[in-house]
Amino acid sequence: MTNKLHAIEEVFYFIPGTAFLLDRNYTYVAVNAQYADLLNQPAALFKGQSFQSLSPATTLNLKPFLDDLLQGTAESRFEMLADSVTPALEYSGTAKAVLEDDGSISGYICALTPSDKKYKRIFENVQDVFYSTDSKGYIVEVSPSIKQYSGYTREELIGKNAGDFYYYDDDRLETVKRLMDEHSVVDYEVRLKNRNNQLKYASLNARLVTNSRGETRTEGTLRDVTARKFQENALKALIAELQESNEQKNKLLSIIGHDLRNPISGSLQLLELTLEDYESTTPEEIHVYLTKMKQELSNANELLEELLTWAKAQFNAFAFNPVRTADLYILMQHCIERIRPMAINKGVEIHLDVEHALSITADTGMLETIIRNLVSNAIKFTVKGGDILLRAVKVDSGIQFSVIDSGQGIPENIAEQLFSRNVNYTTYGTSGEKGTGLGLRICQEFVAKHGGTIWVESTVGEGSTFAFTIPQAE
Repeated sequence: MTNKLHAIEEVFYFIPGTAFLLDRNYTYVAVNAQYADLLNQPAALFKGQSFQSLSPATTLNLKPFLDDLLQGTAESRFEMLADSVTPALEYSGTAKAVLEDDGSISGYICALTPSDKKYKRIFENVQDVFYSTDSKGYIVEVSPSIKQYSGYTREELIGKNAGDFYYYDDDRLETVKRLMDEHSVVDYEVRLKNRNNQLKYASLNARLVTNSRGETRTEGTLRDVTARKFQENALKALIAELQESNEQKNKLLSIIGHDLRNPISGSLQLLELTLEDYESTTPEEIHVYLTKMKQELSNANELLEELLTWAKAQFNAFAFNPVRTADLYILMQHCIERIRPMAINKGVEIHLDVEHALSITADTGMLETIIRNLVSNAIKFTVKGGDILLRAVKVDSGIQFSVIDSGQGIPENIAEQLFSRNVNYTTYGTSGEKGTGLGLRICQEFVAKHGGTIWVESTVGEGSTFAFTIPQAE
């Protein structure tokens, strides 16, 4: 090796740009750090290798361009494709001869710069987003297609930390963990945010790349799958809605086939029995039969009322029409009067406690239905001689209603499930009253229409408190 070629080799690794040094036989003498990174190989690997055996473009024959220098040309220009990067880029190359003191050529210095024309055609016109970040996650390169995806320009994003654009921090942490553990991710779904902080879905393919200096960077692509993901979510919601509708249909058939049929069938049997033996049946026996029939038919009528109300709610047949009621006491008193006969028959006292001059804005039909259902349930599960308190007070969130009974109470494990859509709990009252479990479901849906909440507090053997809120505008 000549003196000049050796002297250049000593400092060549640290020169700026992307460059390599060849001897007269087109063999690598040295490459700088950027060139080694371009080919993703250690710099020491190149020394002594022919350019054709270890180059970024196997189709490039560099010899004709370098031969021009032997004819005295000051510099020679060439094009080469770097297919070791993503996306593949064409480079413009410039070659200059290394002249010894006697004027002979001992080697060639070749420098590369990205071809602007090819860069625009390949890098700028892709729909997917190509990006590269340094070891700390800061963006060092991103394709211009990022603007269509995020609203940010390429220039705005370079230098920013990629972690700032994850919609959920857990996604960022999981992506980093996968890259550290597996050195790559393939078709991994991430949730990002655009310039307006809107949720965007992307399919991520990325890998860790370590350069010749031991520095690690991430290279990857993002494909916008937001529209597809929204369609998938809409389909899942539709499937869930259809499944729930099917469950509701099955429940409806169960109620019609069992809960509603049994009391009617029982009443018919009692009626047939009475008619068949009418002459031999005593007035006392007839009274017993009629009392049982009345109870059975009352149960059937109540079930039917609940069923019709629930069915209308499922098909949005109720128009939500909130109006202002100046005196809540009168409305609640009206509710109590409609169900007081039920309480009198069972020997249960109903008490009303409403703050003075309390007004409310609500759908009165829905509100009355909620109150009647809760008080009716309280009557069912309160023993003869018990008490029920219906209370309404103003709270920070609006108006809070409470139905407090002195009944048998509800076990904690059952109370926790009463308002679950996946559980339909029903049991007999203290006098054998039968329910469908639909009453609480109706209450829950009507309270939700008002933007309120409903809950239960209960102690076995002491009674229960069912409470709900109806929010009020300031």
